Amino acid sequence: HRKVIESANEWNKWGYIRFRKVFNVEARIRVTFNPSRHGVSKGYWSYLGQECLSQKLGLPNVVLEGLSWERVGSLRPSYFHQIVRHQFGHVLGFPDQDQEYCIPWEEQKVYTFYEVNLGLNHETISKHVLKKQAFIHKRIDDENKFRDSDQWSIMNLTVPPSFLKDLGSTNTKYNPGTLGELSAMDRLAVNN
Repeated sequence: HRKVIESANEWNKWGYIRFRKVFNVEARIRVTFNPSRHGVSKGYWSYLGQECLSQKLGLPNVVLEGLSWERVGSLRPSYFHQIVRHQFGHVLGFPDQDQEYCIPWEEQKVYTFYEVNLGLNHETISKHVLKKQAFIHKRIDDENKFRDSDQWSIMNLTVPPSFLKDLGSTNTKYNPGTLGELSAMDRLAVNN
């Protein structure tokens, strides 16, 4: 819908891309807000870069389940933009920014939230939410340019404070700096 396209086109301000709505099963990017209709996984997800083009025609390659037009008005704008721009970053080929630190998860709260709200199973949550990898650099193109880890990147996963153990701090390092906005490094990377 219109708000998703407008939000995704924030990437256009810094790179030479434009997303637009078309009604065609052969569209390169196919978004659904109703994954059960297509028999695909629930939640918010996207294939990465060229993987979008190799998916079967008629099936979505971006899922924005919780962003149906009925719900958009009830979401904080920054949260809406964070989800949309993050997923369209994947469309453009940007992977999640893996943290160079282990996140102190309250694992049971994480499992409960994703099982109840998104219907994800234990294995999927472990693999895609609680993963603990440590990459400091990301390859961003075929010329072997590397992107330093960027704590402000839209490609960071936002971690709600309730998902973290209380370590006597605000745990702000686990969240993008300005929720919903592209970081300086995001803007630079999309322009290369």
